[in-house]
Amino acid sequence: MSRLLIVLIKVFAASAIVTQIAVAAAYRFSLLPIAGGAFAMLVFVAMFALFSAVFLSAERMPRASFMSEIRKNGFTPKAAAGVQRWVDKCAKRGMKNNACILLAQMLFSCGRYTEGFSSLEKVDYHTLEKRLRPVYYNVCLYGAVLCSDIDTAERIYRSGKMQLISVTNDKLSASIKHTLGCFEYLRGDLFAAERLFMQSLETASGPTACDALFGLSACCLDTGRLAQAKQFAEEASLIADDAESQMKLERTMRLVEQAYRDEIEAKG
Repeated sequence: MSRLLIVLIKVFAASAIVTQIAVAAAYRFSLLPIAGGAFAMLVFVAMFALFSAVFLSAERMPRASFMSEIRKNGFTPKAAAGVQRWVDKCAKRGMKNNACILLAQMLFSCGRYTEGFSSLEKVDYHTLEKRLRPVYYNVCLYGAVLCSDIDTAERIYRSGKMQLISVTNDKLSASIKHTLGCFEYLRGDLFAAERLFMQSLETASGPTACDALFGLSACCLDTGRLAQAKQFAEEASLIADDAESQMKLERTMRLVEQAYRDEIEAKG
């Protein structure tokens, strides 16, 4: 049973109970005739709205306030303490698995691979919601690729292949296609990598679209298509609006410029 359905059942039950209490109180103090026949419905609707706000708020993941510290100063002790408090709050709301996966993704993006995999080890896959299983494998595979650990990446891919290729959500599918493209690039299959980066780009937006373009640029560089590599990098520059994407853009542009210099020198 999904978390949303459970929340709706709780909201309905709580609203019905309070409505019954209110109607009983109205009868007890002879107020119901004044209120009219719509009294119970009005109470139920009001309580449904109130309990929906309360229960849905409790189901949301706590705000990751530590992210501003990480963006500004990196993974400092202050940020680490904020991360632990956030994970503890998530655990109290029954969201420890979600928090550990999201935290691992963030740690990988910061280059803290050991801590990222340590966070993933805390995920209880057997209790993981079905919708989170492809997310889990996507983060695991991406971490292994970033570490250039092809043996671990191969093992993760074999274990989670069916979860990864069965995703229909466009946003998640774009991220997974990018990860699979990086995996094929690590394997040395540039044709497969380029195809997956193109597929990712079809539904990607924001940083994921940038990453797909960077991947395409890398494939073109490795196959000697410098003009196309430059074109993909320039397309990425139009949408790179966060610090991490800007850093990747600068690195990609340096590689493109170096490739052009090498070509000029080779031609004499």
